[in-house]
Amino acid sequence: MKEALDRIHQAELDNEKKRQETIAKVKDYQVRKDLEIQAFVDELKNKRVQQIKDEEQKEQSQLEQEKTLLLKESEQMKKMYHQQYEDRHERIVREILERVKQTYGS
Repeated sequence: MKEALDRIHQAELDNEKKRQETIAKVKDYQVRKDLEIQAFVDELKNKRVQQIKDEEQKEQSQLEQEKTLLLKESEQMKKMYHQQYEDRHERIVREILERVKQTYGS
């Protein structure tokens, strides 16, 4: 009978040892998976940050191109208005001179 009780007691000890080992394995597994998940999350964050930087750089480049185009158009408009001003100025001066000649003679 004592031998049976010893075997039962030993079986209980073995079971407790296996239970503790299983708990340790589960904790180890959980730690590894948590690290994998964190690495995956970090990778996704880094990819998203890079995508945002790429998009911002692309938009900045487009803005620079648009700015260059607008400056070029502005310069062309300025030249055109200046030329129109000069043309009108010359025409008005000629008209005034023509009226003076007509009024007072040459």
